[in-house]
Amino acid sequence: MSSFTTVGWLPVTLQWDLFGAGYPETDMAITLWRQTLKSLGRPLPKWMVVTNGDNEYHPNFLSLIDHADEHGADIVGCDFHSR
Repeated sequence: MSSFTTVGWLPVTLQWDLFGAGYPETDMAITLWRQTLKSLGRPLPKWMVVTNGDNEYHPNFLSLIDHADEHGADIVGCDFHSR
């Protein structure tokens, strides 16, 4: 099922995929965010953290990104424990 809506000034067509687990919607949200920053003349940040929003993170979690940045990483992955 498709629906049409607008996000700010951008037309968006959403198609919910029961088996996509929200990944297409996450990709779309990131794309819209990047386009909005560019349209406002704002620079893109060097890093963006994306999570599924239902986890807790150790206070040192963000220091992993700093460490990875110091070593020229383009992407950072972390171990996690499921409930």
